[in-house]
Amino acid sequence: LMVDPLTKDIYVVSKREWEDIRVYRAPYPQSTSELITLDHVATLTLYNVVGGDISPSGLEILIKTYPTIYYWNRSSDENLWEVFDEEPVVLPYIEEMQGEAVCWDADGMGYFTAGEESAGIESNLYVYPRINPSVVIINEIMPDPLSVDDGNGEWFEIYNNSDLNGETIDLNGWVIMDNGTDSHSISQSLTLAPGEFLVLGNNSDENSNGGLVVDYQYSGFSLDNSGDEIVIISPEGTVIDSVEYSSGNSFPNIEGVSMSLLNPNLNNGNGYYWRKATDF
Repeated sequence: LMVDPLTKDIYVVSKREWEDIRVYRAPYPQSTSELITLDHVATLTLYNVVGGDISPSGLEILIKTYPTIYYWNRSSDENLWEVFDEEPVVLPYIEEMQGEAVCWDADGMGYFTAGEESAGIESNLYVYPRINPSVVIINEIMPDPLSVDDGNGEWFEIYNNSDLNGETIDLNGWVIMDNGTDSHSISQSLTLAPGEFLVLGNNSDENSNGGLVVDYQYSGFSLDNSGDEIVIISPEGTVIDSVEYSSGNSFPNIEGVSMSLLNPNLNNGNGYYWRKATDF
């Protein structure tokens, strides 16, 4: 049972249907005096669904089976059931005996799980806190372009994750580097307002970089195709954000396709929170 805080609709997810799991919706306002017939709005290829919750923002959805917690996110103008057409992200979870419940923290900065007491098994409450993200987030990476060579088409995108009343940041004096010898110091005013994105690339010429609009061109820094690091450092020497990607099973590091973070509030050091994004 889940309640959408954006629409006040009620959702019910079935537990054991052998072929599939169904999601039903009771639109707001729901009658308290008459019989309500719920609408079948989505079907999930899961089994033994035992819990679910929608975040306080209404934009993030958790569905729990006995061994696994699945995560979806949506935009504010998207119907909740439409997100179930997308592949979910599997979130960290240590399987519990009789683990039956999952719910978001009241501030959306983590989730709780709990099991039921049974046959001498204690009922415990566990918390999985969300990492409080940096103000500047590495949000998208293109390490291996296909339409142009790497020397003309590598780039990454950053995002100012502060609220609309937050600070506009001037990146003058900031450094981008890896854990090796690559390093570049930004030596001009480059502002990043709250909620704004900036693309930093090795080539700002749209005629030779594949048609990409690059906000800032760097030098002395490259992205290895099979795996590398992007580290952003403030003028004071503080690491603001960093990502170490690879070509393993988690990061969607595919030739010719950029990879983007699902949500800026997620840990961008975890490859399972990234998805393939833009062909290039």
